[in-house]
Amino acid sequence: MKIETAPTIEEDIKVVTDAFLAGRPVPADVDARIAERVAEARERIFREQGELDIAVPYIRQTRETGH
Repeated sequence: MKIETAPTIEEDIKVVTDAFLAGRPVPADVDARIAERVAEARERIFREQGELDIAVPYIRQTRETGH
């Protein structure tokens, strides 16, 4: 009996890299897995860190210094 395991992120990155270097599109299943992992990471960071607004302070600083 063969046990199916989900590909690791390293395996998916290898597939993406190989596809990119060969000028081929990324397989849809790999693309979906990566998108799902990214969404999970984004949600986890948002839960742990909350919303971060770093742009406004930098814009204000730029305006104040005249750069």
